[in-house]
Amino acid sequence: MLRKKTGIFIIILAISFIGLLWLQYYWISMSFQMKSEEFDTRVNTILSEVAAGAEESFYCIDFFSEFNISPGEGIYLIKHKWDEQGYLPGNGNTVSDTIKTYFLNQFQDDTLLSYSDIKFSFPANIRMELNVEYLMQENTDFNKDELTINSYRESLFNNESFITTLDTLLDSQLKKNGILSDYHYAIRSSESDTVFYSNREGVDPELLNSGLSAILFNDNYFFRPVKLMLFFPDKK
Repeated sequence: MLRKKTGIFIIILAISFIGLLWLQYYWISMSFQMKSEEFDTRVNTILSEVAAGAEESFYCIDFFSEFNISPGEGIYLIKHKWDEQGYLPGNGNTVSDTIKTYFLNQFQDDTLLSYSDIKFSFPANIRMELNVEYLMQENTDFNKDELTINSYRESLFNNESFITTLDTLLDSQLKKNGILSDYHYAIRSSESDTVFYSNREGVDPELLNSGLSAILFNDNYFFRPVKLMLFFPDKK
């Protein structure tokens, strides 16, 4: 009888011990998962800040204005010549060099509609912003026969100045937040697995599946949106 009670006691003790081990494992796993999720959230916030900083640093100067338009009024943009005395008006036969503006028609295969001037039939409030990027050499004016948003947009992944800025911002922000681990990052298409730039030779397959990412130039008319992906090899 005593042996039977002792056996039952040992079984109960073993079950309790196993339960205690499982409970400890559960809490350790949950704690690790929570820390991992907090880390991922922090890194994604850093990536969003880096993306915003890289976009802002791309332009040298920003001009902006806000004004009202009455029915029957309109706007158009022109380029004109300057000399030491200021603006050089043309003669009566001179045709103004107007700058085209575009409207993105998303309902017709992202077609761009081109306008040399815009007239309004209703009162409107206009907000305008001019982003200035200085060039090392003069480029020809934009002129495309195929007016779609994809043909209009430029790609930035071959721009060394932009990549250098992105490198510096990412490295400084990670260190600022106490993240000193080795990392691998890449710029890839937001629509496919095509990689445009990588800070290392070759691309780790796990990088493409990383949940650490941010969109560069999201909803931007001038540049194709791309995804900034980050991966920490030591966290495999």
